Formats: sequence, structure tokens, C-alpha cells
Amino acid sequence: MNKLTTLNLSSSNMKFAAAHFTIFSATERENLHGHNFVVSARITSFLQDTGLMFDYQVFKKTLADMCALLDEKLLIPASSPYLNIINSEEEIIIKFANETLRFLPRDVLLLPIANISVENLAYYFLSLMLEKKDLLEKNQVESLMINVASSPSQSGEAYWNL
Repeated sequence: MNKLTTLNLSSSNMKFAAAHFTIFSATERENLHGHNFVVSARITSFLQDTGLMFDYQVFKKTLADMCALLDEKLLIPASSPYLNIINSEEEIIIKFANETLRFLPRDVLLLPIANISVENLAYYFLSLMLEKKDLLEKNQVESLMINVASSPSQSGEAYWNL
């Protein structure tokens, strides 16, 4: 008998502090600000004879490593149709509407997404996890949900099902 089970994962290492601004239109955006983002996952797989689904520390470490890459960065949506990004060794220049923002490259992480929002970050993390096909197949993952929260009252979720 297949025992389909869901495991909820969170860890003190599955978080990152980052600055961003959400873009609402070609002329309107939030002011630059930051959040302490928290990432969690819900993984559905099969309960094994050992009473475990799999060694879920691997999933926690994978997500913690992803979080570490975003920690203490200014997150910029490189795929936004509203930003013109000029990337050089000395600075990253971001043009939005009538504004020009300048940052040191070491402080900026350009993400291949259209906006920096909790729902889009959830999808970004989910996409990175789905690139780890061997990990998912080895552990017979049937579905995966990633949650990214910017506060206790605001989060976004992205889902994948086999």
C-alpha cells in the first residue's frame, strides 16, 4: 500500500534579509526597503517502511543554500519590462521612469524574474528546486509547495505537482 504523506519543512537557516522595491506600473514603484524573508516548503512523497519519507535534511540544506545567495542583497528583477539595467564592473545603473538609481555590484543580485514580490519569489525558489530533478526523483516527490513570507501576515506560495 502506498502511503502518500506530506511533510512541512522550515528551518532557522531557510531565511534571508534583502532589500527590494515592488514595481506597480511603468511609472509607479515602492520606495527601496527591506524584509526578513522566511522560506518554507511542503513536500508530498511516500512513507517508506522505515517510517520516514526520506532524509529531509537534504531539502532543508538545499533551500538554506538558496536563501544564503539572496541574503544581504538588493534584489532587482532583471526581467522587468519597466527597468533598464546597465551592469558594469564599477556600478549597476537602474533606470526606472524618470529615475536613475546607482548601486555597487557587490550589493545587488539580478534575478531572472519580472518583479520582486513574495509570490514571484516563491515561484523563483520553486523553479530552482525543480532544476534538481535527481533529488526530486530519488525521493519520489509527488508535489512541492514553496512559501516565501515577508512578514507573519504576508506570504506567497508556488506549487508543482507530478
